Amino acid sequence: MMLWRTMIIITALTVLWQCASYKAHIRRGNYDRAIEILVRKIQKGKYGPDEVSALIKAFNLAQDRDLARLMALENVTTAEGMEEKLTLLQIVDSRQDLVYTVIPVKAGKVVADKTTLNFYDGVKDEIQRTAQQLAQRYMAEVRRLLKSNDYRDARLAYEYLTKLERVNRISYVYKPHEIRKLKEQAYQKGTVRIGVVVRGRWVPPDLKAFLLEKGVWEPIQLNWALIKPVWNDKELNNFHKVFLIDIYNIEVSPESLEQIEKTIEKDSIVDWKITVTSDGDTIKSPVYRRFKATIREIRQFKEAAIHSRVSLMEGNHTVISAPIDVSTKFENVGYVIIGDKEIVPRNILAKEIKGPVPFPSDVEMVMMGADELRRQAIEFIYKNKSYFER
Repeated sequence: MMLWRTMIIITALTVLWQCASYKAHIRRGNYDRAIEILVRKIQKGKYGPDEVSALIKAFNLAQDRDLARLMALENVTTAEGMEEKLTLLQIVDSRQDLVYTVIPVKAGKVVADKTTLNFYDGVKDEIQRTAQQLAQRYMAEVRRLLKSNDYRDARLAYEYLTKLERVNRISYVYKPHEIRKLKEQAYQKGTVRIGVVVRGRWVPPDLKAFLLEKGVWEPIQLNWALIKPVWNDKELNNFHKVFLIDIYNIEVSPESLEQIEKTIEKDSIVDWKITVTSDGDTIKSPVYRRFKATIREIRQFKEAAIHSRVSLMEGNHTVISAPIDVSTKFENVGYVIIGDKEIVPRNILAKEIKGPVPFPSDVEMVMMGADELRRQAIEFIYKNKSYFER
């Protein structure tokens, strides 16, 4: 018994909530939401005169509002105005299609049909006409923008072509492959070409070749931007922007060679001497030998530093820049051993050398930091993608 009462209370509350819900939406001007609720109630057969009256009210208020705005947009010629007009027409069409699913509907003396509801009978034809006009307007804008040499205009043309693809599914004014071909053209013209340039007071040819190595910059993933190395300044006219790696100073320290010599000695048993006494006893005595080794510790050190600044340039204007400093070190510790190696510790024996190893040349020291310099330059691009893509 309690269960039935609970179910009845829940059902009553649900009905009251739905009633309050569609009425609240009408009061707030959310007519389409109210229409959706009322259509569902009618489809389920849970309606009366109040629901049918509310459907008529919500539908006519929504239609009056949107048809008044459509009348104001009747002679619009701009793309933005035509977009608004097409959107409104599609809203009206969807609303009418939804209400068509339940009319005519009658409850008591209240009837919702085409005589009481403000239908726009020619809406589908108007959608077709507006879509055709909008498609033609988009195409006119695209052709105008593609005549420009500014990559920003080409990007705008690409946006219009994307919109045109959607509208063309309604209007069928242009062939799809024609739109795709124009999008490819717009993408090519809208892509910013950025040239990588390496400059400096003293830049070893090997370092420049490494930094401008083919296949390093092109794979960098940017939207609307392509990065390519520039070997000849005459090529700069083919680029919109320049990514400059300015190596303004390279420091290489003198070669440092330190030698520290020390001698170690140790007496160790090498044999045993057996002596027989007059009493016939055997005496075993150790035979010692003095081991001696000279250990010459050789320490070698050399370092280099590359001081540079990376900058994104547009004409003579610096868009963004940052310093990149890279240091490299050559360190070597070895031991020359002369004498008895038996008494030399194992950790020293492991580093035995015949003499000082050749020092890297100045260029080799600089090249040891080339990979890190290039890595940081690429990292700078990814951290500032928005500047490179705009």
